[in-house]
Amino acid sequence: MKNRSFVILYWFVTLITNCYCFFDDIGMGARQTAIGNAFTAVCDDVYSIYYNPAGLGQMNNSNIAMMYAQLWPSISGEGLNDMFVGVNTLLRNNTGVGFSWQTRKLEGVVSADTVSVSAGRKVKDNLLIGVTGKYLKFELTGDEVNTIPELRNNNSKSAFSLDLGVLLRVKDINIGMSIKNVNTPDIGLFEPVPVPMVLKAGVSKKLTDKVLLAMDISNIYSVTEFSIGSEIMVRENIIIRAGMLGSNAEYSKICLGAGLKINKLQLDYSYVVQILGGVGNDTGTHRVSLNFKLK
Repeated sequence: MKNRSFVILYWFVTLITNCYCFFDDIGMGARQTAIGNAFTAVCDDVYSIYYNPAGLGQMNNSNIAMMYAQLWPSISGEGLNDMFVGVNTLLRNNTGVGFSWQTRKLEGVVSADTVSVSAGRKVKDNLLIGVTGKYLKFELTGDEVNTIPELRNNNSKSAFSLDLGVLLRVKDINIGMSIKNVNTPDIGLFEPVPVPMVLKAGVSKKLTDKVLLAMDISNIYSVTEFSIGSEIMVRENIIIRAGMLGSNAEYSKICLGAGLKINKLQLDYSYVVQILGGVGNDTGTHRVSLNFKLK
């Protein structure tokens, strides 16, 4: 109880000027985070909505996906959660569309919701483009809000955002690029607090039918992240994954995970822990995802 009270107080004090952090690009999906978020050039499932919407144009199946994570439970007191639900389908004319809802919340303190509508289209055999429109909503949810007159009728803010993506195939190599939050939407309650633009680029290659290798680089303000990851199908229905992520801000992470396919259902798990920089007692984040092929 004491630990939770400290967490609530800490977040409440910092929320007003740092609310953009609830929309930080920390990755989404167990498969994707297990390979270090090196997914910009892979983008072959529902999570293309999040990483690179151009990938929706290359998918032949309709899917529905769900993810749940407790973010940094040793630090947040098991109160900071991440959830995702998404669906995609392929229309005529080589156009894929997707819809997702993501919520990140600190229980009893704040919630940050993102509703996304995406489309990806194959314009040439080796070129796909995509776009995602997002509705963002930030809201203070704690009972403490009602005790502060300035917040009582000003405890939420919404904004619209735009992501763009490109996927290029050069022989057997995929090259992906995306720009997230092109318009740097303002999500501040009392003063402008823009959600930062994220520039991402990546390459991926299937070394064999059972081995995928991917690399990404991303930039947010002056922070540049580098990541590399791989997944290997050790059996027809079992996949193992590993990745690493580092940055010029002197932090790095190790990423591990596995996947299990059962007919049209796929269950994925990832574990990501920061080994350099950050808070010393970080014991890592666990994510679980389900993906179901509708047809």
